Order: sequence, then C-alpha cells, then structure tokens
Amino acid sequence: PVSASFPSTAITTFIVNQNGGETNDALFSYAAGGSGQNDYLLFQSNNITTYRSNLNVASGVSANDGKWHIIDANWRSSDGDTRIWLDGTQRFSTTFSTGITINAGGCLALAGEQDAIDGNYEAAQAHLGDYAEVLVYNISLNQAQRIIVANYLAAKYNIAMAGNDYFSYESTHSIDVAGIGQELGGTQTHTAAMSDGILQVENPSGLNDQEYLIFGHDAADITTTWTATETPAGGSIQRLAREWRFSETNGDVGTVDFLIDIATFPAIPVGFTKYALMVDSDGDFSTGADVYEIGLVAGTEYDLTGINIADGDFVALAVIDPEIEFTS
Repeated sequence: PVSASFPSTAITTFIVNQNGGETNDALFSYAAGGSGQNDYLLFQSNNITTYRSNLNVASGVSANDGKWHIIDANWRSSDGDTRIWLDGTQRFSTTFSTGITINAGGCLALAGEQDAIDGNYEAAQAHLGDYAEVLVYNISLNQAQRIIVANYLAAKYNIAMAGNDYFSYESTHSIDVAGIGQELGGTQTHTAAMSDGILQVENPSGLNDQEYLIFGHDAADITTTWTATETPAGGSIQRLAREWRFSETNGDVGTVDFLIDIATFPAIPVGFTKYALMVDSDGDFSTGADVYEIGLVAGTEYDLTGINIADGDFVALAVIDPEIEFTS
C-alpha cells in the first residue's frame, strides 16, 4: 500500500516471523525515492541487515532457524541510532545513515524487495516464511517500551523470550497485554499503559530501573452481562466476568492509579448505582477481595488512585448498590 504518512525521521518495526533457512530474503521493504530504490529495507533473515539511502549495515543476528521469533529493528535520523533486538533482547547497535530522512508517499511491501516503487521484485529475494504480526512506530521506542512490546507479542503468540521476560501468566491471561517499566537510570521509561481500551495503569509512585508491572486479561465477557458469580457475599455487588492478572518484576513499582473506560460495559443493573474495581490475590473474588469505588472523571472515564498491586494479583470490574462497605 501507498503511505503518505510513513515514518520519516525515526522508525521502530516489530516483525513476528517464522522461516527456515532463508538467506537472501526481504522481510520489510519501503520504497519512495526518485531512484526507485528502497528507502528503508530489512533483509537477510540469516544476518538481519538494515538498508538506508543506498547504504546497508549487517547485524550478524540470525532468525532463520524455523522457529517463531520477534524481530525488533529501529533507526532514527537525528543520531543514526540503529538497533536490532531478537525475542526481547538487544543483539546489535551501531550508528548508521545519520541525518537522512525517509521519503513519504511510497509503497510498503512485506516478503519482497522493491527495486522500483511496487515493482521489479526478484524471485530470489522473496521471503517464503510466515508472518503473524507487523507493528510499525514512527518513533524510536526506548528500551523499556521495547521490552513491554516484546512481552505483549510473546504472550500473544506463545514465543519464548530470550531475556527480559516479565509476564508470567501468558497461559491464562495472554490477551491485550500492556505494562509500565523503567531502564537506564530513569532516562527510558513507560509509565502509562492501557489494556483493550478499558483498563489503564499509570503514575507509579516508586518505579526504579528494571522494575515492571505488566498485565493481561483472560478474554472473558465484558460487554454483555453482570454476574454475582465469585463476588463478596450479600448480593450488593455484581461483576463482569473478565479478569486481568498482574506480573510485578524485579522490585515494587509502588502504588499506581487506574483509569477505567466503561463505554463498552452493559447497562448497569437496577438498584446498582456505583462502579468499583476489585483486587484479589487468588482470583476468587468471593472472599478476601478489596473493593474500591471508582470516581467519575468525565464522559465514560472513571479513576482510582494510589492502589498497591502485588505480583500475581487479579483485578475485576464491578457495580455496587449503596449498602456495600468499601475497602479504605
């Protein structure tokens, strides 16, 4: 497809891919310049190489062993920073093609190398592997952000991480994984993360290097029915079936704030007037759950501030009638 808004001064690309033995293949090709050559190209699965403005740099990183891999490549014009990560671990970095921008209005192609805009593909350069997902960002993601995206993809596609595996519940809560974390003395952080447009975690009070709070859900229903199943006794609370589970790694991120968007929730039951967030350590919210009323921010957004989440905690969303007592 032609892209007028393709990244021009910085790009981060994640490719979830499987192939066996290919050596001269083109993974990702974008061509727009007057020369008809690739403006940005990733090729050679056995030695992942970045091509920019008639120059290329080989990384020595191989991903052609027949296994599924998360290939993460970035380049930025300002300082030429170029990196290749594989399965969540940085494997290569250099300075390359500084100060040159990528032209807009070109064509993006997967699994083939363009020697003209959407043309002159050579069969010998075709990529015959499988793609599960491709993500393209118009920024150079920082280290914490790269690790979080890799954890999201590893959980989604059940790919083993070579390092920086900070989510422990992919077998049961692998959907819409998101997270916050920090690297390099606080210079590279990600401090707000939204899962499925519904549950956002932000503003950690004690985030330090290599500390992460990553969470995903079990894909249970959140748009149809409120239920009393696994809720505190007394009939004063109903909940949605979906549960999120949290991994907290390498320390304590402190307290966090929640932002909840109820736009997709079913109609509130008769007699129930308030929304709540429940936190539980064992996933059975009928006993031991902390229940927190959430307050309206604006529109369909509600918030809750200063909550401590422990490693392994479950979170569910609920409605209450006025007689329930909240956790202080």
